[in-house]
Amino acid sequence: MRYLLLMALLSTLALRPTAAEAGELPQGAAEGSDTAPNGSGGTAQPAAKPPVQRLGSAINSRSPRPKAAAAPLPEVTLPPLATETAAARFRWSGEQLFYAIEFLGNKAIKAGLSIGAPTEVEKFGTVIPIQGLAASVGLLGAVYPIRDSALTYLDPATGLPVWSEKVLAENNVERSYKVDYDGAHHRAQVLRNRDGESRQFKRAVPSDIHDAFSWFMDLRSQDLSVGKRYEYFVFDGWKLSRLTAVVVRNGTTYCALGELPSAEVELSREVLASEPMLPYAVRGAELPPVYLEEEPVKRVGRAWFGTDARRIPIAIEVVTSLGPLGVRIERAQTPN
Repeated sequence: MRYLLLMALLSTLALRPTAAEAGELPQGAAEGSDTAPNGSGGTAQPAAKPPVQRLGSAINSRSPRPKAAAAPLPEVTLPPLATETAAARFRWSGEQLFYAIEFLGNKAIKAGLSIGAPTEVEKFGTVIPIQGLAASVGLLGAVYPIRDSALTYLDPATGLPVWSEKVLAENNVERSYKVDYDGAHHRAQVLRNRDGESRQFKRAVPSDIHDAFSWFMDLRSQDLSVGKRYEYFVFDGWKLSRLTAVVVRNGTTYCALGELPSAEVELSREVLASEPMLPYAVRGAELPPVYLEEEPVKRVGRAWFGTDARRIPIAIEVVTSLGPLGVRIERAQTPN
């Protein structure tokens, strides 16, 4: 299984260790081209409503897009967000989000995400805990039981992770990745454990390194007007990725929460190798690493975010070699 089976909106395909890398996973779904939901274009008349995208067409149908160009969408004005600092933009404490992960049109996994209030942790000071859990259901739960969990501590001043742990319990095999992030010194300390056997190593990373939760939380707080482009370096203990998010559409999306104003974001990923700029850099020199392309840029899917004040992550849709897969919001409890 790929990492799209962990946590709702854990950047889905972007961060899961591959079978060759982990050395213990069954052959999983390869990342492939994305398929976006079909929806009618808007009109050019100022009074017209934005189009409603009904999520699910890409999951239940693989029919091609129509060749005719869609009519231009009405201009969408997004609610303003504070942009001065990451701390000013982060307003998700107290939020709980619940998702269904569907494969070939059937619910395969239930997932939940909880964002806590600022908390004091002895080693790190004040942090914001983000916790997630994913468990397989139905046929998948019977033939390939999954119970994955994740915990990240964010620095409330920067929105960047200071520590994370991912525990992947799948098909009666458990492994975990704990990462201490030290962006100031461009390194991450990793403790990997599988069936009681541990391995420690360091990885050269950029100063603004993210994990699977933090980049998603930052992206939802940004300006999601069409054409906006954001890049994130992401590391969770296995591969270092450069994720690119481009806003391609503003409109309205129909989901379990009703019709929400939304932004559609195209996601792509590049896997990088990293080395200290100098041999002694990992031991304390504050120098950024040197990057080499390990895997070329590949489109991995699309995501939909609400653009009202709640900025709820609505869905992700991708197409794998085994078939279409979607992550969809089912329920949300927001602090406001």
